[in-house]
Amino acid sequence: MYAGAKGESPGSLVARLRDGAWPTPDRVHAYFRIYVAVMLAILIGYVFSVALAARSATPPAGADFVTFWSAARQAWDGHPADAYVPMLHEATTRLAFRTAASFRLPFFYPPPLLLLCLPLAALPYLAALGAWTITGLVGWMGCLRALFHDRLPILPVALSPLALLNALNGQTGFLTATCFAAGTALLRRRPMLAGMCFGALVMKPHLALAVPVVFCAACRWRAIVGAAASMATLCMLSWVAFGNAIWRSFLDHAPAARTVLTRGMLDPARMSSIFGAARVMHLPQDMSFAVQAAAAVIVLGFAWKIARRRPGAEAEGMLIIAAAPLCTPYVVDYDLVCLMIPIIWLAGRGNCTGWLPWERTILCIAYTTPLLFRTIAIDLHVPIAPMVTVLLFFAIGRRILSDDPPRRPA
Repeated sequence: MYAGAKGESPGSLVARLRDGAWPTPDRVHAYFRIYVAVMLAILIGYVFSVALAARSATPPAGADFVTFWSAARQAWDGHPADAYVPMLHEATTRLAFRTAASFRLPFFYPPPLLLLCLPLAALPYLAALGAWTITGLVGWMGCLRALFHDRLPILPVALSPLALLNALNGQTGFLTATCFAAGTALLRRRPMLAGMCFGALVMKPHLALAVPVVFCAACRWRAIVGAAASMATLCMLSWVAFGNAIWRSFLDHAPAARTVLTRGMLDPARMSSIFGAARVMHLPQDMSFAVQAAAAVIVLGFAWKIARRRPGAEAEGMLIIAAAPLCTPYVVDYDLVCLMIPIIWLAGRGNCTGWLPWERTILCIAYTTPLLFRTIAIDLHVPIAPMVTVLLFFAIGRRILSDDPPRRPA
């Protein structure tokens, strides 16, 4: 019911949003059925686009996956260092698809990710894309099941907007979300192994900036050792597999990754970071970086303060995940699939111990809006993605502080 209907005042509407009484079970089920119908239509369209792409010279479906598959092909052919040379990487992609179309998808990821992608080169593109997406989704859902047990709503999670964004882009969101979920699930009983899972984020290290902060604050020393060991092992394995040349090439071309941000190679409206929001609002580049740095310091400081209370393994994991997209300038909507983990956790806590003001409304916004992030930012110049991530981080921090935390690590 909206303000003005049957005499309802704007103040009453605000109260309903604050209390979160409006998403009743019947409404949630009805809205979800509509959402599933829409998503099935989108997926059917996606399948048709895959079929058309397979018969044409246009960039294929899951276009972002092209960069991983092409880099894997270069490594498979014995030239892994060439994956970091944009011109050679682009040439490999064009040759593989027999097209003159420009893909403009450079490979800037650390060598451990290339090592993981290597088996994909043995498959044709569409088969590799299917294997990448399905194994990523299954692995992520399996780790979520280990973390939440019977609290995991399988269908709403698997068909969530965040999951679909990653799947349709052929990106790494399931991989990083699996590392986050596995690490959090193991942190209480197997801290060393949990640290190894978090250390696997060396494949996308800019998403792991909150890990050492929270672990140090919570005195998770064994987890820190595990993370360091995992990072060193993955880097060593990539060196053994590919040799010195790949690391030299990666380090030589790493500064070029900054040009994605500084030269407008990626539309700021596609970003989900504080930096991207500042650029969408036409702030100068240097000021945008300063705003991002200030936001990261504030978020990490808040995370440190909360983690010092030692709220327990699950809460610490949620804090790390919720902080991740706020601490780096390079975040795109598909990277946010990891936020489904704190969304599920927060919903479970609310159902078990009662809901805090605005909590259910924040959860509904965080779950439903990701498919609109780019459209609203591009057409209306309103960067809602970082607004949603800030709201979710606030909700996670407030929930942890509202609970009675244990004084020793769980």
